[in-house]
Amino acid sequence: MASYTPNLSLHQWEPEDAFLRQDFNQDFQKIDAAVAAAKVNPCCKYGTYEGNGSAVTVNVGFRPSFLVLISTYDVNMNAGDTVCTMGVSGLMVEHTRSYGSKIYRSCTFTDTGFTVSEKSAGGMNVDGVTYHYIAFY
Repeated sequence: MASYTPNLSLHQWEPEDAFLRQDFNQDFQKIDAAVAAAKVNPCCKYGTYEGNGSAVTVNVGFRPSFLVLISTYDVNMNAGDTVCTMGVSGLMVEHTRSYGSKIYRSCTFTDTGFTVSEKSAGGMNVDGVTYHYIAFY
């Protein structure tokens, strides 16, 4: 007797199982529905925000589980050198190609996005600087 996959309940046949064309058709319908849902509800959202030197709240429409911030600030390093990642609210790690890593505690997740309050020259909220983000569900 066939077993089923855990996520989409697709058929998994044993060598001795008999199977019908309708089983394949049902599986293809489930796969097609899953692909359509992924197109409508992607896994992440990309956008930009402009730093203001104090606190910026970005609304992405959901509470992120992981966040990537990319700086365009260009002082003593090339624009785009600084990438910050955060998987835990309140703990953001800065990765730079040339200058090592730093930890910031000034970015938090909200129910609809995230807030960045770091305003130092190397931070992710310098006044007038554009930052790119990818927020994952």
